[in-house]
Amino acid sequence: MSKVLFIEDDPKLLDVAREKFEREGFTFATAMDGEEGIKQMRLFKPDLVLLDLLMPKVSGFEVLARVKNDPALSKIPIVVLTNVYTDEVDLVKNWHVAHVFLKSNITLRDVVGRVKELLAFSKTAHEDD
Repeated sequence: MSKVLFIEDDPKLLDVAREKFEREGFTFATAMDGEEGIKQMRLFKPDLVLLDLLMPKVSGFEVLARVKNDPALSKIPIVVLTNVYTDEVDLVKNWHVAHVFLKSNITLRDVVGRVKELLAFSKTAHEDD
């Protein structure tokens, strides 16, 4: 069973996402800000992280910076979900983000589908090692 961590400050979105991902067979954990998210990444050891960019305490951008420079966390795929338009090419190329979703343009079904694709690809890539 794949483990997904969602770092997001909207409790309603976290609840709906938990229900959807758990129904799809995922083990699901949440964090309400980037500081808690980094701690959860170390404790929960997710297969993939969903990350909002604008959050209190520690932003998603700061999470990306810390993860990028931490060998214990840097291999975990991160999917950004944001309401703020960002430079997707920059996030993918320079911050090693696996995918970027603009929240207003997607459904949770889209997110779950992409997460399944990314995890299947990641599993296949590790089998080739």
